[in-house]
Amino acid sequence: MSCMQRSRKPVRRNLWVMASVAFINGFYMGMFLVVQQPFMLELGASMSLIGVLMSIGGRGGILATLVQPFSGSLSDVLGRKPFLLWARMLILGSLLSYLLASLTRNWLFLLPATIFSGLSAMSWPVWDATVVESVGSSKRGMAYSIMMFFSTLPGIFTRPLGGYIADKRGYTPIFVLSAILELSCLLILLLLFRETISSERKKVDLSEVLKSSLIPPRSELKLYLLLALDAFVWGMVISILPGMLTDTYGLTNLELGLMMTVFSAVWTLSQLPVGKLVDKFGPKMLLVLSEVFGIVAMALFLTSPNFVVLLVAQGAWGLCISTWIPSLMSYITSRAEGKGMAGSLGRVNAVRGILSFPAPAVGGILYDRFGLPGPLMPTILGALLVMLLMLEVLK
Repeated sequence: MSCMQRSRKPVRRNLWVMASVAFINGFYMGMFLVVQQPFMLELGASMSLIGVLMSIGGRGGILATLVQPFSGSLSDVLGRKPFLLWARMLILGSLLSYLLASLTRNWLFLLPATIFSGLSAMSWPVWDATVVESVGSSKRGMAYSIMMFFSTLPGIFTRPLGGYIADKRGYTPIFVLSAILELSCLLILLLLFRETISSERKKVDLSEVLKSSLIPPRSELKLYLLLALDAFVWGMVISILPGMLTDTYGLTNLELGLMMTVFSAVWTLSQLPVGKLVDKFGPKMLLVLSEVFGIVAMALFLTSPNFVVLLVAQGAWGLCISTWIPSLMSYITSRAEGKGMAGSLGRVNAVRGILSFPAPAVGGILYDRFGLPGPLMPTILGALLVMLLMLEVLK
């Protein structure tokens, strides 16, 4: 086994290098996420097909699930930078596939786009571990909030821009700009990122690495199952929500962009205060509060077609996400200290994903069968159950 260890001194410069990448990524993703599912619908995809694609290569999809435990554990041994760079190249490949789909009007290019996107999740546990390694242990919540702040800030301005461009000029210009900006993210990491793992290289025992990637500690089993249940409950709606709202309420790309702008604004403005609250009071309270905000958002989406109410729902949805991410990352990393942090993060994500990756497909099928109540009602009820279990399981 390698004797690679984390650098004793936090590499604080990396936090700002990564914040720069997060800002650029957030700039183009603000536009891309507005048009992604309307573009799929325009190519003839049903919500069921979109759900299947998200189950394969979406945030909670099977590819993202399978790749993270291995990339996280291997990065604890081999270093962080290679995995961050490979992931950016995969994201670039995904965006170029969307561009080809737009130019040829052939939905088959969505398949490689989905595969590349799913595999790019190899960087997620590596990225989160690097954030922790770049600051002191008492500032984890704020570090994650800073990253989220820079990621979501540009979306306030680019989400309506993306919808406007799609309505007036089509989808191709957005995919071109996204690919160019993603290339700049790759170059910034290549040139400026500093490795946080110092090394004395010896033979790597891959069997030990893979074993540690897949087997959760017995003492953490309840936590893993709770997080998996949460991932399934929300997975039924998160990755297909823009498409469902567009289809149900007949939203234009501009209207969807405005809704997602409210989401970004609330997320961004609340992110830094949330980070301070996590560091001061601990993550448990904020995790429970996140479920409450999510339930409110889903109830509003379900009960009113009024556009102003939909904007309010997006605000509640923004609070749900802003309270969830730094709280969860802070909670997990505090329990993973000294155990191979990226590997622990990847293992948590793997258990969540293995049990929840069918959720987007289930949500799409329920939507096609029953409309918006099909996936949203089980999500609301499931979130209530998760919230009650959190009070028991989280320490």
